[in-house]
Amino acid sequence: MGIELQFLGAAGCVTGSQFLVIVGSRSVLVDCGMFQGSPEEIARNRLPFAFEPKGLDAVLLTHAHLDHCGRLPALVKGGFGGPVLATHATVDLAEIVLRDSAKLQVEYAARWLRKHPGSTAESMAESEALNVDDPGLPQRLRSASA
Repeated sequence: MGIELQFLGAAGCVTGSQFLVIVGSRSVLVDCGMFQGSPEEIARNRLPFAFEPKGLDAVLLTHAHLDHCGRLPALVKGGFGGPVLATHATVDLAEIVLRDSAKLQVEYAARWLRKHPGSTAESMAESEALNVDDPGLPQRLRSASA
């Protein structure tokens, strides 16, 4: 039985740690980090995952930095319902990090909407993102990070 390892983040950049380990029919995601930095890197947070979240058996969280745990909410929203394995301390810290990140994102969106009356959160994302509707973009970004 072979082991397959896919580097899905933190390759070619520092943030967005995410490694998929597949052994037979089992798959474990090691970290699920948020991309941070340039607008191009941040736009990667809105791309679909390179795998089906429902198909994961587990997530192994190495530590609680946002660039290692920040996309866990998106993973759950995408259908992941399995266990997240981590130390008790990592779980405690990840909760603080994720709540703080959510608060900052809500505050940022509120500021943006105040400065752009009549606009929506969707228009905010569109105005600041790459053209994520470009069907070739996910593959180009994944190839660039390989």
